[in-house]
Amino acid sequence: MNTHRVNDAMSYDPSEYNLKIVIDIEHQAYRNIATDRVTQISIGGETHRSASAEE
Repeated sequence: MNTHRVNDAMSYDPSEYNLKIVIDIEHQAYRNIATDRVTQISIGGETHRSASAEE
């Protein structure tokens, strides 16, 4: 993915808001993920939780 090209179309810098641009394969669309708020992620059928999600 060419993130430089995606960022050129935005009126803000996603990195200033702890955002990562990812592609949603299921919906064939780009999404912004706030990396400072992620508590759980599922990859390949495995779910991983952060310490804050365990509380």
